[in-house]
Amino acid sequence: MRFRTAAAPTSDTVSVIAEQVPVRALRCSAGSGLIECDDVREMRAPRSPRPNSGFSLDATVCVAALDRAGLKPLPRHRTRPPFALERLERSRS
Repeated sequence: MRFRTAAAPTSDTVSVIAEQVPVRALRCSAGSGLIECDDVREMRAPRSPRPNSGFSLDATVCVAALDRAGLKPLPRHRTRPPFALERLERSRS
């Protein structure tokens, strides 16, 4: 893999990507059977005041092309569970 230097994304580009990421991730998850199609439709349904599919995008991270140490935390952040397991407990019902 070869990394190349790129200009910082504009706010318009970040907005477009933020709209495309949930659509593509949900489509891929439904296609592989990880999420039911009905659940995908519900997650993509518009809500007031704004739809929330559970996805967010942080475009503030910048890693230089040859900064191998700067790349290390990115996969760890991406694979981190959404909930702290030690804070979860079973319901009595």
